[in-house]
Amino acid sequence: MGKPTLTVAIAPRSIVIAIALFLLLLALKTFPLIVGLVLVSLVVASALEPPVRFLVAHRWPRPAAIGVIFLSLFAVGALLVLLVLPVVLEQARALVANLPGTVVAVQDWLSRLTRFYAARAGQSPEISRVVVEVSAWLSQRLGGWLQAGLSFTLQVASALAGLMMVLLSAFFLLLQGPELGRGFVSLFPARHRELIAAQFRPVIDRLGAYVRGQLMSMSALATMLAIGLSLIGLPYAWLIALLSGVLEIVPYLGFFTGVTLATLVGLTVSWKVMLLAWVVYAISNFIQANVLGPFIMARTVEISPLLVIYAVLIGSQLLGLVGAIVAVPVTAMLLVLIQNLYVPVMDRLTDDP
Repeated sequence: MGKPTLTVAIAPRSIVIAIALFLLLLALKTFPLIVGLVLVSLVVASALEPPVRFLVAHRWPRPAAIGVIFLSLFAVGALLVLLVLPVVLEQARALVANLPGTVVAVQDWLSRLTRFYAARAGQSPEISRVVVEVSAWLSQRLGGWLQAGLSFTLQVASALAGLMMVLLSAFFLLLQGPELGRGFVSLFPARHRELIAAQFRPVIDRLGAYVRGQLMSMSALATMLAIGLSLIGLPYAWLIALLSGVLEIVPYLGFFTGVTLATLVGLTVSWKVMLLAWVVYAISNFIQANVLGPFIMARTVEISPLLVIYAVLIGSQLLGLVGAIVAVPVTAMLLVLIQNLYVPVMDRLTDDP
């Protein structure tokens, strides 16, 4: 008798899924900029789809509804630029001009701090040595950190230059959205098309709600910080507040960048201003996280902070800054699909005897 033969059957669907995943990874590796542009455009289009749908429901032609939404966005953007940009540009120029003096002032503060602790730790040479080494290390790297921060800010400004391309792509995605959706659904077997088509609305609604909520949260944070930092007399308050709000598009980046800048700039005035800046950041972020956040983000998918961190790390590794920006919205979309497609299947399998 011959030995039994072990055969492994691979369903065609599994092969298709494997090929699709391979092509997706290949695209991420080969065309990261294009993939990032597509993802950002999808996120923007999803955020604008609900108001467009609202106007269409009130008998507006879809092209006219999209045009009105975009004109409104441009009008609001132009108003904000006219109100905020002159102040921010003036403070940015002052910061760059005073950068050498800022570095010297912070180094002087570190030197005085070293002498203060050295005098208090006269009986402990080891403590004095540690304080001196830490202060010297900070002084050596301070200028590099500030220059790196400014360089990163310029990179962000350069990335924002691609905003017009994103808006143009989002415009055509909205204009041709229904046709594109039907074409995408037609790629699936007929028995699954109704289920797949039913996922578009919840995904778009949740994704759009997340994006709109995040923009409102960023605006509220920047406003609170601008008012608070100006009241305590921190130089470049509007610039630091705007950077904190804009960079909050990547979770936690705005907070840490803003606190670092506020600390360094505050030290050039006094340690009291530095401490007050910390208080302003603590209060503003508490209000954002515990008062405004739950109210603004009530309709969105709840994502754990740990998952947010992992999503940002993976997104930034794959697509750089663009990946970090779209990581959380894409994660929110995937969670909706898991809740609507995967969890019900698992529940049915569990209930079957």
